Amino acid sequence: MSTPPCTPCGPGGPSPAITVKRGDSIDWHCRVQAGGPGGGLPLDITGWSIACQLRSVQRNAAARLVYAFAPAIVNAAAGQYALRASSAQTAAWPAGRAALDVRYTDATGRVMHTDTVAVLVCEAITR
Repeated sequence: MSTPPCTPCGPGGPSPAITVKRGDSIDWHCRVQAGGPGGGLPLDITGWSIACQLRSVQRNAAARLVYAFAPAIVNAAAGQYALRASSAQTAAWPAGRAALDVRYTDATGRVMHTDTVAVLVCEAITR
């Protein structure tokens, strides 16, 4: 199972590339925190809505929706949620470059986005 840390959590954080092999199960555990990744306190996300979309990034083409995650709140008081995709779901993703970000809407209606994260979808060698 693919379980890298979910780096796109918290506005203003770094945006390293993530590699996903088609057919991997994804279970990324994320935490929203004040002050950015690695240096802040968890934010209470009670009453927040969270959205995350993976879109293809191809030269000279519009970004096409590949997958819409359904973020699951794990512990709202600790700012924790998860982004998941099954093996069958990622097997249907096209190989190539993609990108994602996370959109947070807090309880007052304020909207915030993470940095864009580059995702490389690759074919698995072992089948």
